[in-house]
Amino acid sequence: MNMLQNLINSAKEKLLQEENGTRKINSAEYRQFLKDLSEKKCPNCGKDLELAKVTINQKDSAEAVKYEFVCGHGHNEVKISETVKTWEKLRCKMRDEENNVVMKSLYRTEVGKNPLSVGGVEISWMADRKNNVWKHKIKDIKTGKILHSEDMPLDQHK
Repeated sequence: MNMLQNLINSAKEKLLQEENGTRKINSAEYRQFLKDLSEKKCPNCGKDLELAKVTINQKDSAEAVKYEFVCGHGHNEVKISETVKTWEKLRCKMRDEENNVVMKSLYRTEVGKNPLSVGGVEISWMADRKNNVWKHKIKDIKTGKILHSEDMPLDQHK
């Protein structure tokens, strides 16, 4: 598929998303621009859309595409992408009737912090004072491989 067809398909997709309610186009001029592109017409002069030249510049996570049409008009498109790292955490404490903490536990996921795992890790631990139990596990999210595991009496944990 050539670059012009990509541009036309992108315009059609954006208009379809607006029809379906998954995208909002606030500008009437931009909506008309997309309609002209989807009908293979130059948005400026209305002539048939033919590419004269395409220039692509990439730097890091940004890509700039300059479309130059045979009629002399053009269109610039900029795409910026970024990966967002997320994490989650859940902590809990259990108390007895006298309000003493008898068990603590933690579960969390971390992406990108562990040098042994590119995809991130799941970390869980539990300290049960009543039953004298300590459990700690670190698991690679992508592979499922256990990177670290401890299961011992709490009074022996340092």
